[in-house]
Amino acid sequence: MNHGSGFNALPFELYHLIAQHISDSTSTFCALSRVSKRAYEAFNPILYEKIDTLTLSTLALIEKARLPLIGPHPATFVKSIVLEYPYKNPEYLTRSSLRIYSRDEKAKKERLVAMAPISSTTFLKLALAAINNVIFYGASVKSFAHRCKGLGFSEVFQNTSFSAFSSVECFVIGCSFPTKNLRKSFGVVEELCGPSLTSFELHFA
Repeated sequence: MNHGSGFNALPFELYHLIAQHISDSTSTFCALSRVSKRAYEAFNPILYEKIDTLTLSTLALIEKARLPLIGPHPATFVKSIVLEYPYKNPEYLTRSSLRIYSRDEKAKKERLVAMAPISSTTFLKLALAAINNVIFYGASVKSFAHRCKGLGFSEVFQNTSFSAFSSVECFVIGCSFPTKNLRKSFGVVEELCGPSLTSFELHFA
């Protein structure tokens, strides 16, 4: 696209209207964010409104590791979080199923699974760093799903305080019953069940 075109001079309100008429396609928003600096500022936040297991490595980055990028940290824009480990069900996730185009759905799923953290150690490190960044940068999270078989809240988030997640409206837990640190796990759940909560799902494996 010609960088001197009228598209680059559109008001942000029109960019946002355009975004509303685009299907939930990561590739499209990625392409639009590369058109110009102005388009990047308008469309890049949309890429990180909904994050999942495959985006943890980006959300976990410290500012120094993002250089030469100097814009707002991606964690600033997060509104929906889906954490799944082991990563076996891309249909649960927010944008991951749209990251790879393939006519063969089975092959597409296999590629998505291959991109996810394999070891629990890697997943725990990335998940903790990503959540801490989301809290640090003051994102207004509306939806949070924890689908981690064998990993309770206390194991994943350790001593993280979720008091900043007071705007959560939808909360989903899908994991093994916490036999260790039960009180700590329930404490985290209690923090996430704030006054804004309207939907709560509990699935113990």
